[in-house]
Formats: sequence, structure tokens, C-alpha cells
Amino acid sequence: MKHIWNKDPRGMLSFENLQKIQVLECHNLKHLLPASVARSLSKLEYLSVFDCSVLKEIVAEEIFVEEAVATRFIFPRMATLELHQLPKLRTFYHGRHTIEGPVLKKLTLYDCDKVKIFPSGNVSKHETDKKQQQQPHFLVEKVR
Repeated sequence: MKHIWNKDPRGMLSFENLQKIQVLECHNLKHLLPASVARSLSKLEYLSVFDCSVLKEIVAEEIFVEEAVATRFIFPRMATLELHQLPKLRTFYHGRHTIEGPVLKKLTLYDCDKVKIFPSGNVSKHETDKKQQQQPHFLVEKVR
């Protein structure tokens, strides 16, 4: 399988009731979801991707997006995000973006060597200014 969707449906598809996504051994899949579909997953609780050797991004970059505006992905119910054996995975979404997961309890990255994780509290303003064009692939904030 190369695509779940071959083009971004730009809002024509909506899966607001989808609660679980599990992908296993899809060795030709480069992107899991188009951005418009990812933004509609308000009830998603579980996302798991295992052993997809060419997957580069979870969400495919939109073609017609203003570079200055960051895309927001909000997953209000996602408790588990598991990414295993994804040697080409670099980022959740290639463009400027934020991901919100207020109830995320489990984030597992295993054998995803190209992904970099930056805790938000460890990035200084100087480092942020210096690397303004380079966004971390995953930014993890501690919640009390």
C-alpha cells in the first residue's frame, strides 16, 4: 500500500468518531494521513504505527499552506502514541506545526533513529532564535 489517500481531500473527508488507528508492516507507505483528515480526529485515543520502512511523516504536508502560519493538530483524547521501527521517520508533520495532546499518557518511540525529541524546558531563547527555521520533530512538555 502506497497511500491511504492519494491526495489531500481538503475537508471533504472527516473521521471525527475514529478512536483507534493501528498500522502494521506497510513498507511502501510514506505518509499516514493527509493534514485535513488529521485535524478532524477529535476523538482519536490511540495511534500506533509499527514497522513501516519508508514512512517519513505521520501527516503529509499540505501543498497550499502559508509558511508563516503554523498548522495546529489537536488530539483532545489521545492517550497513547506508539511509533516503532520507523527508520525513515523524521517528523510528525514537515511544515510548521503544533501538536496538542492534553491527556497523552504514553509516548513510545522505538527504533526511530532520525526523530529528534526536544523537551520544551531545555530550549533557551537564544537557541530558539538561532534555530528559528529548524523546528524540533517532537517537543515534549512535562505536565504536572
